Amino acid sequence: ALCFFGMIAVFFPNICSKIAFGNKQNINNTINLSSDRFSSFFGIKLIHGHHSTLKQFSNHEFRLRNKSICAGCFGLFIGGFISFLGIIMYNLMDIGFSGLSQQLVGLGVIAVALAVFSPIFYNAASLVRIFLNIFLILGMLFILVGIDILFSSFGINIFLIGLFIFFIISRISVSKYNHDKNYSKK
Repeated sequence: ALCFFGMIAVFFPNICSKIAFGNKQNINNTINLSSDRFSSFFGIKLIHGHHSTLKQFSNHEFRLRNKSICAGCFGLFIGGFISFLGIIMYNLMDIGFSGLSQQLVGLGVIAVALAVFSPIFYNAASLVRIFLNIFLILGMLFILVGIDILFSSFGINIFLIGLFIFFIISRISVSKYNHDKNYSKK
């Protein structure tokens, strides 16, 4: 369910920012967005381009069929979709990952750390941003599956899901810090 809600959340960055940061987060007002930055679905405004149009943010979004799409949110959506399918497969099929549990956890930790902290060190192109955010979500899937294989504990799984929410908020916070540090004076 978390993957599904995460996939929906990427279209509502203002709501997510208010939940994560209160009213302090200053991102584009959804009322005044140009038509290439959102799509309407049954009267609901789905935002897919929410970064500043200043040149230094040009690598945060990409264009697809005359629409501006946030690379990070797109990566989170794709990662959520793949993880949704992965968790269904893990629960319904006996794939045989039991011998790889520690490797899954290790790979997941590396993917999450890389995705969370990369904005501090690297101003990535939009394609790299897409893949880093896919890795963030897939890393969480690998950790969850690996730990579930090792311990089979509902309590630990709930703890991990809470930790993953913290990772996502941390990723957004690191990105916001990087934006404030590097772009607020320009």
